[in-house]
Amino acid sequence: MIKKVVISLFFFLLFLFFVGVGLLGWFQGQAWPVLGKVVTVPVLEKPAPQVFSEMKQNMSGLQTASYDLEINVRPVQQQTLKNIKINALFNGQIGQFLLGQLHVGIAIDVNDLDYLAAAEFRLTDSKSYVQISEIPALSFITMSAIKDRWYVFKPGDIADPNGGQWRTVGRAVGSTALITSYERKPDEMIDGREAYRFDVRLDHQAFSHVIDSLADSSWPGQTRDIISTYLSDQQVAGATLWIGKKDLLLYRAELQSAGRESDLDVRLAVNDFNKEIAIEQPGDTEPISVFPKNLFSETNFLDWPLFGYQFGLNLSDMTADADKDGLYEIWETAFSTNPQNSDTDGDGFADGSEVRSGYRPNGQGKFMSDW
Repeated sequence: MIKKVVISLFFFLLFLFFVGVGLLGWFQGQAWPVLGKVVTVPVLEKPAPQVFSEMKQNMSGLQTASYDLEINVRPVQQQTLKNIKINALFNGQIGQFLLGQLHVGIAIDVNDLDYLAAAEFRLTDSKSYVQISEIPALSFITMSAIKDRWYVFKPGDIADPNGGQWRTVGRAVGSTALITSYERKPDEMIDGREAYRFDVRLDHQAFSHVIDSLADSSWPGQTRDIISTYLSDQQVAGATLWIGKKDLLLYRAELQSAGRESDLDVRLAVNDFNKEIAIEQPGDTEPISVFPKNLFSETNFLDWPLFGYQFGLNLSDMTADADKDGLYEIWETAFSTNPQNSDTDGDGFADGSEVRSGYRPNGQGKFMSDW
């Protein structure tokens, strides 16, 4: 009789043990080893809208982080130009201005050959600096006049050089519900950290609203139209987000879209939250106002379209100069000047002469103000 009671008590205690472990896993939403298997009980985990809401709030409260962005643009109908890859690594704070260190690299694949360009930015709240650290290795390009020279500029010029477009688009993004649906996928480990994984669908109408906000921004008209047209052509197939389960911070994001002219892949990884960033001040510097003059007068940058044949490209329609002002058609578009008027702003100086001197051809002042 006593033996039966002891055995019964043993199994009852064993039962309570497993129930207790199960309940603890239930309330904490963690995995527990039961009979050699891992059982996850996520019953009380936060719903997706709450996860996204808290993640957005937590990200906006970050002091610093490391953002590793990769963008791949693959032309659909262009056989010579295979891919354009843009890498941006930023360590610092994203607020009204960028504060920290930014490295930007561009690789253009033409006929399976990569042509590289890179720049480094050091951004502080008092002064900011930029250096062109790499230029394409092409025999017909003469760019040594701007390479490895540090230029100093005002904080905020990089974040808002045209006076408001980033804030306008940012307000549109912040006031628009871009995500229409969430699909929870199995959790994954990202750099040793457990993360939620969500496949999300974006609202194309809301996406169009963001594009339309470009019309209210201060981008130069033709540049704005080109950006708006390109984005309007993109049909976002979907996005995947990884959000930390413990800290509810964005760890990774991937987005894919397709268009008539090109396909687009975007990948973002975020690490090193709230770590101290040390920014070293360069030695010799020059004011940023001299950079356009160095670029347009001491290099053959403006003549690049003439060398399109080197890549198998026919750019004859872009190298016309109907008004004989020294600017090819492609640059007339880039600088928002009138291709039929050699002096767009009517100040008595030809558009091409103004550009090569570092001045705006369609308005007053220099391209970049003095420090």
